[in-house]
Amino acid sequence: ISKFFISNTFYAIGTYALELHQSYKTKFLFNFAKKFFNKITFFSSFTKSNLEEKINFKNSIVKKVINPIIYLKEKNIKSKKFKNKTILCIGEIKPRKGYHFLIKVLSELNNIYNKNYNLIIIGNLDNFAYGNKLKNLIKKFNLQKKVKILTNVNEKELSFYYKKSHIFTLLSKKHGNHFEGFGIVYLEALYYNLPIIISKESGAKDLININSNLKTFSPNNYKKIAKEIIRLTNNKNSIKPNYYRNILIKHCNINKMKLTKFYKNL
Repeated sequence: ISKFFISNTFYAIGTYALELHQSYKTKFLFNFAKKFFNKITFFSSFTKSNLEEKINFKNSIVKKVINPIIYLKEKNIKSKKFKNKTILCIGEIKPRKGYHFLIKVLSELNNIYNKNYNLIIIGNLDNFAYGNKLKNLIKKFNLQKKVKILTNVNEKELSFYYKKSHIFTLLSKKHGNHFEGFGIVYLEALYYNLPIIISKESGAKDLININSNLKTFSPNNYKKIAKEIIRLTNNKNSIKPNYYRNILIKHCNINKMKLTKFYKNL
């Protein structure tokens, strides 16, 4: 216990980094513990800005932004794609993940641009009101045959959908105090060499520091996102092999170095 009050590192991941700051009781305890922080590492610059908006950290604290990394397994990631161009989105089915925006983007693609895209949403569902909202939107835009919502998907099945899909996006949007600290699924998509579309309200926008060709979009800018999906899915043959996977490798190498240096200096 005595060591706790000597030196501490606060690891701020995302939404839940603000949880202790919500009620009077836990806010008091958090503010007490905060006096003993001497280092903070943020999951992303987006996490950093959201936390500093709510929490006043002392100026002497060392602050670092270190993005998450994933382990790169050596395996065959090539596969024949689905017949129809398919957009993949993965994450818990809740409002801040922005699935309602993505359904509207799909409506733009199929009903306005007269394209033929499918959408696969994979994630656990415990917010049934939001799940019903998505079903109503799908029905409203007559997309029942174009959207699949899958729950309880195992790792092998997940790999199958990554390999077979044409593009990945997650149109996260800040919802109250809840926000997307990064979105590791973006890294998984890059691992499978999928083009990605990044929400401006996601920590994954830090990836544009690795490759400036990656673009970020406001999640409710349906027309621009639809146009970008068309561009990226029609551009597949003009990019170098493993183009997106190499972005991930560079990202992981840079953040491994940051992480190693950070912990060596503890």
